[in-house]
Amino acid sequence: MENQVNVVVPEVSNEGVKVNIVTPAIPTGPVNYVYAGFWMRAVAYIIDYMILIVPVYIFIIVYTLILTAISGIRTVPATRIMSTAYNYYGDPTYITLPATTYLDNPGIFAIGLVFLVIIVVASMFLYNAIFESSKWQATIGKRVMKIIVTDEQGKRISFMRAFGRNAGKLLSGLILDIGYFMAGFTEKKQALHDIMAKTLVLRKA
Repeated sequence: MENQVNVVVPEVSNEGVKVNIVTPAIPTGPVNYVYAGFWMRAVAYIIDYMILIVPVYIFIIVYTLILTAISGIRTVPATRIMSTAYNYYGDPTYITLPATTYLDNPGIFAIGLVFLVIIVVASMFLYNAIFESSKWQATIGKRVMKIIVTDEQGKRISFMRAFGRNAGKLLSGLILDIGYFMAGFTEKKQALHDIMAKTLVLRKA
């Protein structure tokens, strides 16, 4: 079977117990693992997205309301003004300007929006990094799909490597998502950010 570990049964001799273990290319043990392909990872991503979308949108709405209040918002009511044109009877005509709303401090609002994007992106990175560097070695979506993230020796990755791996997804997405699609045809089913972080994504065989 592909990517299995070979363990020789211990032999007892006068010198003690001898155990010969062949180190696997990917982690095994009680369970055998194989490389997780593109579609397995895509489903895991959708599950994670559905979990995150509700709290993220609630945060965005609350943040935007607070930011708007801080920036100051003002509404000018509709105004009727006289135009330079006259009607057939020589009477002046009027134009009604619609009500408008504007910010007292648009610069503060713009800076706040930049921070909002940073917070949302960083929170998604943290979600992935915390779970992938935990004992689970997987986000909730990956766990549902029986997928784990490891280093190239099949070991659990650190938080910093997990965070760097997820930050690398920015590059995978910037090149028209080609970095993600690489998981479908590279030898070890690695996306671009996996190659950069030297990680593997594995599933139970």
